[in-house]
Amino acid sequence: MKNHILPIIAITSMLCMFHDSPARADQPAMPFGIVQITKVYQESLGARLAAERTNQLQKAAAEKLQSIKDDLEKANAANDKERSGKLQKEYDAHIYFYQNVLKQEQEHVFGVFQGAVTNAMEKYRKEHHLSAIFSAEYMMSFAPEADITAPLIELLDAEKIEYGELPSLTMPPLPEPANAAPEAAGTPSQSAK
Repeated sequence: MKNHILPIIAITSMLCMFHDSPARADQPAMPFGIVQITKVYQESLGARLAAERTNQLQKAAAEKLQSIKDDLEKANAANDKERSGKLQKEYDAHIYFYQNVLKQEQEHVFGVFQGAVTNAMEKYRKEHHLSAIFSAEYMMSFAPEADITAPLIELLDAEKIEYGELPSLTMPPLPEPANAAPEAAGTPSQSAK
């Protein structure tokens, strides 16, 4: 509650200022709108598409990891320590790689969707001649007619949100270190002199 006191005081002061000023004929009855941003993130088409996209990527990564894990279990069952070691390193590297890909994808879709929400709010505010749009989480109480969540979701759903192509889950090969030993394809061993 302490974190919200200052924004609540500022909003309350602003609302009192709007209330005390005489209304003009061309001015809306409510000079501001309230949006339930959590509801926008849960119910809008763009948010559902973002979630589906992320789930699709997570499922594909899980399938690829399961394939490596199955091979690792077979190598362990066959007591092939060399292959087991390689597969364990591959499995660990893929886990790290997929976590990064998924994190970047989540940040990407959140950024794209947040931009679309911001644009939709600004468009709604201008079209309806509102002075401001506030988040419902900072409001102690408000009239139901000030809630613009449903029309904002409709406006947002009417816009096509482009998230782009899904990122690749193909892990690029790591570069060879500069001090790597050259392959001994046909070089005689030093022990045979």
